[in-house]
Parts: sequence; C-alpha cells; structure tokens
Amino acid sequence: VTGQPQGQGKFAKGEAAARSFPFWLYMSLSVRDGTIAMLTISYATIAVLILAFVIFACLYLFLHLQYIHVLVGAIFVIYVLGLLMAMVVTNSTRRNWTSDDSHHVEGAKRSYYIETYLAVSLQFMLIFVAYGFSRIVFDVSMWDTYARYAVILLIAFVLFFTAMTTIGALLFPEFLMVIAMPPYIDKRDVKRLASVAPVWEVMSAR
Repeated sequence: VTGQPQGQGKFAKGEAAARSFPFWLYMSLSVRDGTIAMLTISYATIAVLILAFVIFACLYLFLHLQYIHVLVGAIFVIYVLGLLMAMVVTNSTRRNWTSDDSHHVEGAKRSYYIETYLAVSLQFMLIFVAYGFSRIVFDVSMWDTYARYAVILLIAFVLFFTAMTTIGALLFPEFLMVIAMPPYIDKRDVKRLASVAPVWEVMSAR
C-alpha cells in the first residue's frame, strides 16, 4: 500500500519530464544534421564523382554508351529515392503508435544510418544531373546542330529542378523528422536525444 503513492509519484515526475522535454529541439537537430550531410561535399564525394566519370568514359569508349542514357538513369534513381521518402512519411502518418511497440528497442540497436546514406546518394545524383544541365546549356555545337533537342532538354531540366526546389524541399525535412523517430531510430539518434537535455538547460538559463 505504501509503495503505490511512491510509484504514482515517480510516474508523475516521469510524465512531467516527458512534457518538458524539448522535442522540437531534437527534431531541429535531426533535420540540420541530415541537411548538412546532403549539402556538404566531402573528399569522398569528389573521389566517387571522379571514379564515376572514369567509368562512364570507359563505357562510352568500349560500349558506346551515350551520356543521355546515364543521365536518364540518374534521374530515375532520384525519382526512386523520392518515392521511398514519400512512402516512409506516408506510412508514419497512417500508423498508430503504441507505448509497447517492440520496434522501439530494435531500432535503437541499428548501427547504420539511413538518412546519411540517402542524403549522400541524393547529393551525388543531383551533382551529376546539375553537370548534365550545365553541359546542355553551354554546349554550342548541340545548339547549332540539335537546337530543338537542346530546347526540350532545357525545359525538362527546368521542370525537374522546379520540382526539386518545391516538392523535394518539403519532403526531405519531413523524411528526416520521421526517420529520427521509432522504429527508425538508430544509435546516433539515441546520442542526440541524450545531448538535447543539457543543451536545453543551457539555452533556458540564458
């Protein structure tokens, strides 16, 4: 009988701590880290780009593979990545979360980072497509010989980048927020959760 009030007191303290937890700060940090991963061009990204162009040059030399074929493949990969992000966001909005979800613990044990891999892949494909866009715009011989073909490609590029700056700019942060919650949470997210409380205390003390 005496233990019941103590248990209720601990539960009340835990509920109060959960309500005061700055969840918005954790979401902001998750979106920031994922965005930085996509926008930061590292030496590894440059090395992969150089290797990719060497491979494309060999494919053109030996298999006569045109650049437009590779470009269409890159756009298709971006479309697939966007579709996967949309599926994750849509499934999270339809799912009814419960406190006894078994995936909560399993997700925390995951050591690979989905958001980082997807951000780097998206970064690589966007750089490759942007190179194709600049190649079409500044290719004088193409405008002289295949002017209609160049105009069609230019319009397609403008529509593509318009979609990326509108739909993609809204979808990517939502995906980063969803992927930072169970059942997708990983070890880095757990560390970020643990670091949010001290940062919030410092911010509140100012």
